[in-house]
Amino acid sequence: MGAYTIHPDMRSHSGIFMTLVKGATYSGSCKQKLNTKSSTEEELVAIDDAISQILWTHQFLAVQGQYIPTTTVYHDNKSTILLAENVKHQAEREPDT
Repeated sequence: MGAYTIHPDMRSHSGIFMTLVKGATYSGSCKQKLNTKSSTEEELVAIDDAISQILWTHQFLAVQGQYIPTTTVYHDNKSTILLAENVKHQAEREPDT
C-alpha cells in the first residue's frame, strides 16, 4: 500500500501490514527511496519494498517448523494488478533457459 508523491521532494510513501491467522504480525511504513512517474509504479515499488519482509517472515517461520503454503499480497491499484497478472502469465508461457 502506498501514497503517491506526498513528500515535498515528490517521493511516495510505502506501507505494509502483515497478518497471520487472526492478528497483525508486522506493520511498517517508510518513504520510498526513488521517485516514481505514476501511482502504478509507486505501487510496484511498495510491493518490492514489502517482499523482503515477507520472504524473511516465511523463512523464519519455516525454520521454526511452521510451513505457510501460500502468501497473498493485496493492493488496490487496478493498473498494478493487471500489470502483475500480465507479467505472471508471460512468465508461465516462457520456456526455461
